[in-house]
Amino acid sequence: MRMKRQVALLVVGFLVLLGAVWSTEQHNSSALVDGKFMTTTKLYWNQIGVGLCGVGVFLVVYILRGRLVLKRWARANGFQILKSEITSSFAGSFTWNYGQIIYFVRVRDQDGKTRDGWVKCGSFYLGVWSNKTATKWKGEV
Repeated sequence: MRMKRQVALLVVGFLVLLGAVWSTEQHNSSALVDGKFMTTTKLYWNQIGVGLCGVGVFLVVYILRGRLVLKRWARANGFQILKSEITSSFAGSFTWNYGQIIYFVRVRDQDGKTRDGWVKCGSFYLGVWSNKTATKWKGEV
């Protein structure tokens, strides 16, 4: 169900970009009436707005996809996530993480034991679009 929501967000983002391009063309066609300065200003504001919308949609989808990978990791390993938060790039002795998200997690295993650690979601080349994960437990780092 969440994957459908992510696809829907991508489609909405694409439509927003498409609408902004169309809107930019409309402003450009009225250059002779409004004058060059006004058209250029409108064009720049449109591009800034499109850029900000695109970045916003990308970040929302990126974070949602990271959470999905984390939940799949927990389910596959029999953990219940008690706490999770996004941490810095070098947390838990993980080094460079291009396009990946590192979560600090507190989980409960099937025996009822609580563990703290870091989970790196995604691969180097595909980022969070890959289901790959790596785990480092607190105390073992």
